[in-house]
Amino acid sequence: MDQIQLDKAAPLPIAEQLAGELLRRIVNGNLQAGEKLPTERDLAEQLGIARGTVKRAYARLSTLGAIAVRQGSGSYVLENGVLLEENQKKETAELLSATINRLRDIGLSDREISNLVRLQIQPQEPGRKIGVLVLSNNHGILSELEAQLSYLIGGAGVNYALSFTTLTGISAGRNPVEALLGYDLIVATSVDYPATLELYPMYRHKVIEATLVPRTRTLMQLGDLPRDQPLSVVYRTPQFLNLVCTTLASLGFDRKKIHAYQESVYTPSHHNAHGEAAIIGFNEAPMYVDHGYRLQNERFIEAGGQLIRFEYRIDRTSLSLVEDRISALL
Repeated sequence: MDQIQLDKAAPLPIAEQLAGELLRRIVNGNLQAGEKLPTERDLAEQLGIARGTVKRAYARLSTLGAIAVRQGSGSYVLENGVLLEENQKKETAELLSATINRLRDIGLSDREISNLVRLQIQPQEPGRKIGVLVLSNNHGILSELEAQLSYLIGGAGVNYALSFTTLTGISAGRNPVEALLGYDLIVATSVDYPATLELYPMYRHKVIEATLVPRTRTLMQLGDLPRDQPLSVVYRTPQFLNLVCTTLASLGFDRKKIHAYQESVYTPSHHNAHGEAAIIGFNEAPMYVDHGYRLQNERFIEAGGQLIRFEYRIDRTSLSLVEDRISALL
C-alpha cells in the first residue's frame, strides 16, 4: 500500500484522511473488486500510525459499502464493481423465485416447499399480514426508496406489504395517529427520522432509522473534483448537509472550502462566488421545477460550472435491520 500521503498537521483526522485515500483508490479502480486490504496492524506499521486509526478508517469504508470486513479473514474490496447497489438484492430475489419454480417442476407441491422453507427459516403465523410504512417528506426520495426496496416484495405470496408516503401526507389526514396505528413497522430515512419521532413519539418502538449513504455515481463525480477549489452545498435539512459534508471529508475535501446555504436562499449566482462546482439534493425543490432557476443553472453550466445532484440510498446495514424486523414479525 504505497504512496499514501497523510498530513498529521491537517485539521482533518488521520482516520478520515486514510478512509478518503482508500475510497478514491476504490472508486478509481486502483483497488480492484475482491482485493484484500492489508491488516490493520500491517498498514498501521507501514504508515506509522495507531492501529485504532486504521480500524476507524476501515469501519468508515464498511459503512459506505466500499469494503467488507470478514471476521478472521480480513478486509476486502466488495465484488461486483465498487459499491453494492440494490440490483444485487433484486438479482437475489429473482434467483430465489427461479429456485421455487424449479422445485415445483421436479414435483414438489407448494405446501412441501413452504414446509421446507419454514424449517430453514422460522414458522410464520397463518393469515398474518405485516404492514410496513416507508416515510420521507420528499417524493423524489420516496421514488428512489421504492425502487431500492422492490426486492422485498418481488416474489409471489409474501405476507407483508410495503406502503410509501410523506410525513406531510400523514399529518394532513383526519387522524394521523390512528392511521399509523395500522402499521407494524415504520421506516424513516435519517433525514426524516428526527421529525418522525417529534410528531409521533408514541410510535418510537415501531420506527427504524434508515441510514443514507451516497450512491456510487455520486462518489465518482465528487472524486473527480479538484480538492483545492471551493464548493457550494445547497441543503434543506441539517441531516442532508451533514451527510454531504461527511462524504466530502472522507474524500479529502477541506471543510473550510465548503460554502453551505439553504434552499430558501438558493440562486446559481452563489456558485460563481464560491467555486465552479455546486452540490444539490435530488428532489422536487424549486431549483428543479421553477423555469427561472433552470435557466440560471443552464447558464452556470454553460459558463463552465458543474452541478452535482447528490444521490443516496439506504445502506446495507439498515436494509438488513429492516429485513430482520420484518422476519421477527412474521
